[in-house]
Amino acid sequence: MSPRRVLVIGRLADPAGRRTGFPELRTESLALALAQGGCSVRIAGLVPGEEAAAQAAAPPRAWEGRIRVAEEGPGWLDQLAGLAEQAEVLVGAGPHNASRAACLVAGERPVWADVPGDPMAELQAVTRALGQPQPARQAAALAALLPVLHRADALGAVSERQRLVLLGQLGLVGRLEVDPPVAVVPVAWHFDLPPQAPAVRAPGSRLHLLLMGTANAWLDLDGTLSALQGALERLPRLQITVAGGPAVGHHAAAWTALCRWAKGRARVSVTGRLDPAALTRTLASAHATLVLDGPGLEPETGSRTRALFALHQGLEVLATTRTELGEELAREGAITGLPAGAPQAAVQALVHLFEAGSDGQRVARAQHRLAERYAAARVAAPVVAFAREPWRLPASADAMAGLAADHARLRDALARVHATPTWRLLSGLHRRLPGARKRG
Repeated sequence: MSPRRVLVIGRLADPAGRRTGFPELRTESLALALAQGGCSVRIAGLVPGEEAAAQAAAPPRAWEGRIRVAEEGPGWLDQLAGLAEQAEVLVGAGPHNASRAACLVAGERPVWADVPGDPMAELQAVTRALGQPQPARQAAALAALLPVLHRADALGAVSERQRLVLLGQLGLVGRLEVDPPVAVVPVAWHFDLPPQAPAVRAPGSRLHLLLMGTANAWLDLDGTLSALQGALERLPRLQITVAGGPAVGHHAAAWTALCRWAKGRARVSVTGRLDPAALTRTLASAHATLVLDGPGLEPETGSRTRALFALHQGLEVLATTRTELGEELAREGAITGLPAGAPQAAVQALVHLFEAGSDGQRVARAQHRLAERYAAARVAAPVVAFAREPWRLPASADAMAGLAADHARLRDALARVHATPTWRLLSGLHRRLPGARKRG
């Protein structure tokens, strides 16, 4: 029997390799597991419009390959539908638009929808961070989630807690009666850099603390700044590097605050997002990382890719234990667990790490265990099993899900209109008319 053709809709890294966050890593890990499981995989990566425009418009002649699709661009759903024409199964990979798109273009093909992190919990975090209701973001979260709840034949969550939340959401749209399976698909031990040996540091020697990843809305910003300042005051041989960036289109205030705090401080540097070579050099000089979660549902239902990545790169990890992953790693002694909302505990932990040094053994043991436990093929086994022997389930008759699908198609149609030469010409003329800016 020939390998089953699977279209994975997810996200691809930018050509320079700077955009390699969780969505891109999730796409790569699921695609790898499917290929290792005997499937023939084509990846449709949702990317910014300028990246998609740089490639040939025609899909590859062979089934397997990678195609960049302009996310929410003119005709993007039709392009995905065309790429899916010969597919036998569709797999959405990563949050949250990819699985929505898979459900919208699948037709009668079976769909696995990946929901790694609850969009409503993330919305709660953004709303708290911005300090006011976010009706537009709430509408976007619902538009992303409802088509998935309505149509997916099987779903994946990133934690057991989130699996239970997802089951409750399925119940709200009347789909518990058809019992769509919801599996836990944790973050994979699969990254864009090779693993590194554990950092070794003598007691009392220079300690290089590296903060990595997107400064998102569920970061405990105040606690992080307080812990960093307290550690600088206690440890004259502490060096801090802040790498990463803002949550684009999501929440920029935390990154801005980190940069403002770092400006002018001796022993603190800000690099922003790094390409793979620069990140490798920075990691090679680092010893530890700090991950402090804020309040809310996101830490309770989500995971922490950056904690796994830090261990993968040989760093000591000091982190709060509100996520299932953080709790597990602390319980096993792989990381230093910290209480939430207690920056002084983080300061004390850094002081202890500085004084005690590290022989690398704890991180080495964690790397050995986690490489096996969270191998891509192992964590994605439910996805591979579905792709090899898929099924179809009745969709929900819930009216809200249908409205969300109509909303997506209307937005696509509007994007097509806005991309036409006539619209661009008339829009330009309008901006030049006297009084147009005042009326706008």
